[in-house]
Amino acid sequence: MTKNCPLCNHQVSKLSFTFKDRKFYHCSQCLLISVSENHLPIAEVEQSRYLLHQNDSQNEGYLQFLEQLWGPLQTFLQQGGVGLDYGCGPDPVLSNLIITAGHYCDIYDPFFFPVLQDKQYDFITATECFEHFHYPSADINIICKHLKPQGILGIMTNTWCHLDTFPRWHYIRDLTHVSFYHNKTIDWIAKTYQLKLLYTDDQRVFILQKN
Repeated sequence: MTKNCPLCNHQVSKLSFTFKDRKFYHCSQCLLISVSENHLPIAEVEQSRYLLHQNDSQNEGYLQFLEQLWGPLQTFLQQGGVGLDYGCGPDPVLSNLIITAGHYCDIYDPFFFPVLQDKQYDFITATECFEHFHYPSADINIICKHLKPQGILGIMTNTWCHLDTFPRWHYIRDLTHVSFYHNKTIDWIAKTYQLKLLYTDDQRVFILQKN
C-alpha cells in the first residue's frame, strides 16, 4: 500500500514508529510528516478538543504566545489593512488584537466560524492551525486564493528538526496534530505558492509575502 503526501502529492515513506497506534509518513520531497489517513480525527473529536483550550483574552500566557507572531507581523502591515484570521478557534483573540491596532479583520474557522468571505485580504494570519490541516494543500490553496498580490501571510506552527528526535517530540502527542512541517517544508511552500519569506524565528513563526 502506498500513500502520497497530502501537501506535495509525492510518494511518502512510513516511519518505523507509531504513537497511540498512529502511523507517521515522511515525504522526501517537501519534508512534511503526516499521519495515516485512517488516523485523522473525526470532526466531533477535534471540536471537543479545541473547546478544552484556555486560549482567551484573559490568558496572559496566551497573549504572550500570540505576540511571537503579532509583534514582528505588525512591521509589515499598512495601517488600516483588511485581514483574515484563518483557523481562529472558538475565541478569536488575535483578531481582537488586530482590530485594536487599527486594522479590520474577518475570522474563519471550519468548526466555530465556518463562513469564509469571498474576497481577498491585505494579510492573513494562521496561528497554530497548519498542524491541524488534514490536507494541507487544500487549505494553503484557499489561503493563497484569498490573499492579495503583495499580501502578507503570518504562520505559527512548530517545526520539526531531526527524524531521530521526532518520536520524542511533545507536538505529536496532541492527536489533533496531523501535519508536521520542517523549515524546508516552509521553503517548499514559499516556492510552490509564489511566496517570499520575509521573517522567521526558525522555530514556529514564518511571515511571507505573496508575489
